[in-house]
Amino acid sequence: MKKAAIKILVIMIVCTNAAGQTLKQKLKLYAMQAPGYYVAGFADGLNQTILHHYGSFKRVHPGANDQYWNPDISWTNKGDNFLMRTVFVGVTDGFHMTRTIGRTAKRFNTMYAPRIAIPKQKWYWHIIDFAFLFGIESLGFHTTYSWIYK
Repeated sequence: MKKAAIKILVIMIVCTNAAGQTLKQKLKLYAMQAPGYYVAGFADGLNQTILHHYGSFKRVHPGANDQYWNPDISWTNKGDNFLMRTVFVGVTDGFHMTRTIGRTAKRFNTMYAPRIAIPKQKWYWHIIDFAFLFGIESLGFHTTYSWIYK
């Protein structure tokens, strides 16, 4: 893990200098984006755990409200209410809440952080940024899905 982190840092330094961006700018961007992408991955890992391994979730959280967290029954929380099925679906149960949290975190980070940290960025940095953020999101996912609820 330590060797991989050093390799990523070296690649970032080389690529950053070639792009005319400072390492400080890129690190600022990644520092702004990494927590949000980690939260997105964490929420997705929790979502997949409650969907496919609910028993593992209940082992860690024995007092969790099944009506909210168990997707086999929580889908009934919406009822026939139009607003609960559309606008407020993200708060009706654990499945939809985790999806809403993950998607909101990614959208915010994708839309605002690059504009704040580096106003003018070359096209290939979007590919590098995608790869970096995919890795961070995957780490968040595996924190829940592979380690906490294993």
